Amino acid sequence: MRKVAGDSGILFDPLNPDEIVGVMRLLAPMGQEDRQARLVRQSIARFSRTAAKAAWRSALQQALVQRLSGPPPGRTGAAR
Repeated sequence: MRKVAGDSGILFDPLNPDEIVGVMRLLAPMGQEDRQARLVRQSIARFSRTAAKAAWRSALQQALVQRLSGPPPGRTGAAR
């Protein structure tokens, strides 16, 4: 679920009791301020200029591939 949690998420197997215990041991000593600071640091990195440029480049490349592989706009491919 990295797509949902992003880099600030702590990923673990919910069916693995040892991983659950490990995550709880990681989070238990953290205070609310520590958890919030961690989220802020991760969010700043995720929304950097470099990340934004990469996201735009990916979206434009996908649109270009779709445009080049499909019928021209306004045409359904049926003969007139």
